Amino acid sequence: MNSQIQMEQYAIVRHEMFEQMKLRDDCIKFVAVANAAVASWLMTNPVNDSQQIVYWLPLLLTLVFFVRYRVFSSRIHMRGIYSLELEKQLGLTDGIGWQHYWNANRGNIVVRSVSTTDFFVWILLFLSAGWFGLTFA
Repeated sequence: MNSQIQMEQYAIVRHEMFEQMKLRDDCIKFVAVANAAVASWLMTNPVNDSQQIVYWLPLLLTLVFFVRYRVFSSRIHMRGIYSLELEKQLGLTDGIGWQHYWNANRGNIVVRSVSTTDFFVWILLFLSAGWFGLTFA
C-alpha cells in the first residue's frame, strides 16, 4: 500500500514538473511577443517627452519574466530532487526520470546546448530590450 501511494505521488510530482517546464518555456515566448508588440506600438504612436520612460517597458518586461523563468527553474529542480528520492524509496535504482539522463550527461553537448541556448536567448532578449530603450528614449 505504501509503495502504491508513493507511485501515485511520483506520478503527480512528474506531472507538476512537466507543467512547470511548459510554464517556464512560455515565459520566453511571451516576453518575445510582448516586447515586439510593445516596441511596435511605441514606434507607431507618438510619446510625449514626459512619457519617455515607457520606452524602457520592454526591458522591464524582460526582467520580470526572467525572474519568473528562474523561479520556475528552481521549482523544477526541487521537484526533480524529490522525484529522485521517491524513485529510491520505490526501489527504482536505475531511475525512470529525465533527471537521471540530465545528471548523467551533463558533459554531453546536447544537454549543455539546451542550457546554453536558453542563456543566449535571454541575453538577446535583454540586449534587444536595452537597445530599444537606449535608442528611442
